[in-house]
Amino acid sequence: MTGLVPLLLLAAACWLVRVAFIVFLPADRLPVRVTAALGQVAPAVLAALVSVETFGAARIGDVIGGVASVACVAAVAAMAYRRPSLTVSAGLGLAAVLLIDVLLPRVG
Repeated sequence: MTGLVPLLLLAAACWLVRVAFIVFLPADRLPVRVTAALGQVAPAVLAALVSVETFGAARIGDVIGGVASVACVAAVAAMAYRRPSLTVSAGLGLAAVLLIDVLLPRVG
């Protein structure tokens, strides 16, 4: 129950920020450079999450899991370079995570 209150407060704050931007600053009033930059936010956040998780997997001492994680990231990056689609990249990343979780033994 203690963790539910901060979660609800954060959800309400997030919703208020979204509504404030929609009401007070519609997308048609934003500068073109800002609108173009907003399209890069999702891939940047995804890359940050992937890099942190990959570093964490390689750091915990699980050599096989670390190598598999880095190999999967490299494969997804190569495919994303060849076919730049966030949907394809996210789907391949999800498939890689599922394969690593199912096929590799747990350490610890």
